Amino acid sequence: MRFLVLAAAALALLVSTAHAEERRIALLIGNEAYPDVVGRLDNPHEDVDGIAVALTRARFAPDDIIVVKDGTQQAMLQGLAEFTARLKSAGGEGVGFFYYSGHGASAESAGQRENYLVPSDAAVESAEQLPLLGVPLTGVIKSLSSVEARSIFIISDACRNTLPLTSGNKALGGAGDKGFSPVPMRPGLFIAYATADGATAPDDGAFASAIATHIQTPRQVASRAFELALRDVVQTRENSSLPFVSPGLTEDFCFVSCPEDASVQTKGPGSANDQELADWRAAVQADTKEAYLDFAQKYPDTFLGGEARAMAVLRPTKEERAAARQVGGDAGSDSIDRTLQALEELTASLEGLARLGGVIDNPESVTDFYNNAQVYERRGDSLNARRMYERAIAAGTDAVDIHLAYVATLKAQEGLIGAREIYADLARRNPNTAAAQLVHATVLPGEARRTKLETIASETADFGPVYFELARLYSLDRLGQQTNADKTAEKKWLSAFRDADAAGDLQKWFLDDSLLVDWRADADRRWAAYASAADVSPVTFSAMYSNSGWTINATPTEAVVSLSYKTASTGTFVETAFWGRQDPRTGKPAPMTFFELPLGAEAQTVEVKYVDVNGGEQGPFAYDFDPAIRFVESSREILAITRNAWIAGRDYDGRTLVYFTHLLTHSCGLEKIEYTFSGGTPDKEWPLPACDPLNPGAITSDAEIYAELDERPASAFVRLTYKDGSQSDLVEVPLRY
Repeated sequence: MRFLVLAAAALALLVSTAHAEERRIALLIGNEAYPDVVGRLDNPHEDVDGIAVALTRARFAPDDIIVVKDGTQQAMLQGLAEFTARLKSAGGEGVGFFYYSGHGASAESAGQRENYLVPSDAAVESAEQLPLLGVPLTGVIKSLSSVEARSIFIISDACRNTLPLTSGNKALGGAGDKGFSPVPMRPGLFIAYATADGATAPDDGAFASAIATHIQTPRQVASRAFELALRDVVQTRENSSLPFVSPGLTEDFCFVSCPEDASVQTKGPGSANDQELADWRAAVQADTKEAYLDFAQKYPDTFLGGEARAMAVLRPTKEERAAARQVGGDAGSDSIDRTLQALEELTASLEGLARLGGVIDNPESVTDFYNNAQVYERRGDSLNARRMYERAIAAGTDAVDIHLAYVATLKAQEGLIGAREIYADLARRNPNTAAAQLVHATVLPGEARRTKLETIASETADFGPVYFELARLYSLDRLGQQTNADKTAEKKWLSAFRDADAAGDLQKWFLDDSLLVDWRADADRRWAAYASAADVSPVTFSAMYSNSGWTINATPTEAVVSLSYKTASTGTFVETAFWGRQDPRTGKPAPMTFFELPLGAEAQTVEVKYVDVNGGEQGPFAYDFDPAIRFVESSREILAITRNAWIAGRDYDGRTLVYFTHLLTHSCGLEKIEYTFSGGTPDKEWPLPACDPLNPGAITSDAEIYAELDERPASAFVRLTYKDGSQSDLVEVPLRY
C-alpha cells in the first residue's frame, strides 16, 4: 500500500536521522606478558587484534579504537579514563565497546566478591593482593554506567586457567577465586563473560574469535550475534568453561548494516516471537492509527513496538479511513490511496489555475508574462511557457523565482549543457542583474559554482538569495557527507540568509512568495539542527603519561587523510605515521592521531592541523599542555574510578596494617591525604612523597606506605585535596583484610 510504503520510508528517515551523529568508541586491552608467578598467556594480543579488525568493519573509526597491550595498572586506568571521556563527549549518541583479554580473578571479603582484571606487571600471588594490584571490574562497570550512551558492551575474556592464585586466610573471610561473579548493571549495558560464575577458561582465543566473526554479520542484532558466539564456544569447550552474558540493551542494536524495519529482524534474544509477529501482521492489515497504538501498548519494549508507535503517527484513524471509502467506494485500500492522491494533486492544480486566473491576453508587464508562463506550464505547453519566461526576463526582471523557473524549463528542453550556455550569454549581457548572475552560478560545475557564488556575495551585499544558495552548496542534502569545514560554511551562510530576511532584504527579490516560503522553511529546519547541537571542537585533545613519556592524543571529530603536529621541540609541523590499515570512511591509510613528548617536557602550546576528506587543510588547532595540570586531571580521573581501592587493609603476622600505596602513586597530582577510621571529619593527614616528574607514579624508598593499627576498623573515611586546590568528597573506603 502507498501509505505503508510512505510510513516505512518515513520511519527509515527517522531512524537514520536519530543516529546521524552516532559515534562508536572502543577500548581493547590485551595482557599476556605476565610475571612468572602469574603465568604468561599466548593469545590476548591476537585476540585484541582480531576484535580491532572486526570493529573497523563495524563502523568504528580507527582513531576511536583505543588499544592497550600489556598494560600496567596505571596504563589500564588511563585508557579507561580516556575511553569514558570520549563516550561522554558523544553526548548520548555514543556506542561503547570495552574488551579485556588476560588474567582475571575475584576476591571475597565480608561476604562480598569483587572481580579484578590483572595488569601485566602485577605479581599477584594471593587474593589479598588483588585490591592493591588489580583493576576492579565493578569500578569499570560503574564508571561506564554513569555515561549516557545508546549502548555499551563490556566483554571480559578473562579468568584464564593458568593464574596460580592461592586462597587467603579463611578465618578472616578472605578467599580468592579465579572465576568471576556477576555484578549489578543498568539498562543499556551488555556484559559478556568468558566463563560462567566461578569457572575458569582456557587461553584458546575461542571467545574472541567467535565474537569477531558474528559482530561482522550484516543486519544482525547484537544479542543474536553474542548468542551465536556462545554457541560456537560451546562446540569447542567443555561445559565447565562456557561463557555467559548479562543482556541489558534497551534497543535492538546491530553492528553492521543495521535493520530499519521489522522485515529483517532476526530471531534471537529480544526478537519478535510468533505471537508478536501474528499481531504485527494484523496491525498492518488494519493499517489504522488505533491498530498500531494497540500493538504498541501490548509490546511497549520491543523493536516492532517502537515501529508501531512511529507508524501510528502517520496513519489515518478509523473515521478518516471510512470517509475515504465513502469517496472511493468499496475498492481496496491501495486504490483508495491512489484516488486520494489523485484528488490532492488535482485540487492543487485547480487551486493554482484559479489563483493565476488563466492566460492574460496581450500581456505587458513582468507579472503578466510570469502568470502566463505558469498557466502554460500547468497545461503542459512548455514552448509557450518558455516564450513567456523569455519575455519576462527581456523586460529586465531581477526576480529570482522567475529566473529559476526559466532555467528549469531550459534544462528540461536543452539539457544542463544547453541551459548553461544560454545563461552564460544572459549573464554576460546583464552584468548588473543579480538574479541572472545567481542562476548562472547554479548551473556551473563544482568549484566554478562556488567561486561565482562567493563573488556575488562579496560584490552584492544586500542580495540575500545568494546566501541561501551558498548554504545549500555545503549542505548535507547536497553533499551526502559533510566535513567540519562544510558544516561551518553552511552555518555561516544560513546565518547570513536569516539576517537578510530579518532585515527585510529578501522579499524584493521574489515576485511570488511561494518559493521564498519554501526557502525559509528549509533554512529554519537546517538552522534548528545547528542550534540544538552543542559546539564541539574539531579536535579533541588529551594527554596520558607512562614511564616512557607523555602521549598527546589529538583526535579529529571527522575522517582525515593526514595529521600533523608542532611542538616546542619540533619548531615546524611534522606529519604523523600511518596505521597499517585503511580507514573505511576515506579508503586511504588511517593516520595515527597521537604523538609523544618526553616526561620532562615543560608547559607549552602544541598545535595540530589535518587534511579532511575533501583535501582541505584544517587548523591549526592549539592545545595548552601543562604537565602539572595534567597530573592533577589524570589522578582525579583514575581515583574517581578506584575509590574502593584508595586504602587497603592487611592482617600480617598478627599485626593490622593499612596501606596507602595506591594513593601515594599519585603524588604528582595530590596535595593532601586526610583520613580517619572513626567516621566524621578526617583528623589525620598521611605524608605524601615528593613528585618526580621524570618518574611519575614512583614511590620513593623513604616514603611511608602503611600504618600499623591497634584496632581493626571496617572502613576508612578519606578526603583528597588535589594540587589545583579542588577536593574530593568524603569517601568511605571499605578495608578488606
